[in-house]
Amino acid sequence: MRGLLRRLRAGEAGAETVELAIILPVVLLLALGTYPLLDVMAIHRDIGRIADEAAVYATRVDNNPTATTTNAVCGSLTRRRSYAEVRDFALQGHPALTRVDVFAQPAGGPAPDTTAASSADPCTAPAFSRIHVQLTAAYSTGPAARTANAIARLISGSDLFPTTAHVTATAAAYLE
Repeated sequence: MRGLLRRLRAGEAGAETVELAIILPVVLLLALGTYPLLDVMAIHRDIGRIADEAAVYATRVDNNPTATTTNAVCGSLTRRRSYAEVRDFALQGHPALTRVDVFAQPAGGPAPDTTAASSADPCTAPAFSRIHVQLTAAYSTGPAARTANAIARLISGSDLFPTTAHVTATAAAYLE
C-alpha cells in the first residue's frame, strides 16, 4: 500500500507538465490568432479612409486651364476627375488594393449595381449625382495565421483563419 501511495505522489510532479501541454496550444492559438484579425481590421480602417478620400476627390470640380470652348473636357471649362484619375488616386493610398470601382448614381435614381464588373466615369455624371467608390484589398494573413491554423488543426482538425482575406470598403459623395 505504501508503495502505491509513493508512486501516486511521484506522478503529481508530472501533472503540471501535462496541464501545460494541454493549455499551451490554446494560449498560443489565442495569442497568434489575435494578430491577423487586428491586421485585417487595420487594413479595413485604412481602405475605408482611402475610399472616403477618393469619393471626395472624385466629386471635386477644378478649373481646366487647357480647355477652350471647342476642346473642353466634359463639355465645360471646369472639369471633374475621370475614372482613371480616381483609380490612380486610390491605388496610391495602400499597396494591398487590388480593385477600385467607381459608380455614379443620378440624383433620385436607383442605387448603382456595385456587383457589376463595370465602372462609371464621374466626369460624365450629371450634377447632384452620388459617386460611389468601392475598394477591395487582398490580404495574406501571414505566418502568425499559419501557425495558429497548425495549432487549430491539432485541436479541432480544421483551420481557424483563411490564408487570404479580401477586405472591401465603400464610400459615397455627392457631385456639386
